[in-house]
Amino acid sequence: ERELGSYWTMLINEIGLQYYMSRAKSKITGNKYHLLTEGEIETLEKLINDRDTYTTKALQRAVYAVEQAEDGSGREFNVLMTIASKHQSHIGNLALENIPDLEVVYMFNPEDMSMSMRSRGNVDVSEIARKHGGGGHLKAAGHPVNVDIRSIINLIYYPEYKEEKSSEDQQG
Repeated sequence: ERELGSYWTMLINEIGLQYYMSRAKSKITGNKYHLLTEGEIETLEKLINDRDTYTTKALQRAVYAVEQAEDGSGREFNVLMTIASKHQSHIGNLALENIPDLEVVYMFNPEDMSMSMRSRGNVDVSEIARKHGGGGHLKAAGHPVNVDIRSIINLIYYPEYKEEKSSEDQQG
């Protein structure tokens, strides 16, 4: 059912809400699939294929790491970090469903310089987001990113960069 809801959202975003609503009012019956024309079904199938291709690529370029909780507790948790400018919910949900020990998925969007996060609920990503000027709730949150894009890419693709940069800073 959740997947069906995301399909409807993709299609409505593509064809326009006004157009969809004008058609829906005249065709309401008991069958939940009757509102789609053959062309809309083809469009939806293309959108689903495009989303799945994008998601696969985002997960292929993801980096798996162990992160320390930002609440100062010293607790560590497993994170997946990737770059994704769309389909963050799908990417996050898919990763959390398929990687058993994963706790948080970070998705950096370079187009609007934001970070989207998804969690199983053991780590409150809204706390992390608030510390960076954002918000959300326990399992989904986001915040603006106010650093140089190269730093983000280095942190995602070269996790040791954080340590190298810290030791460089300490050396002066």
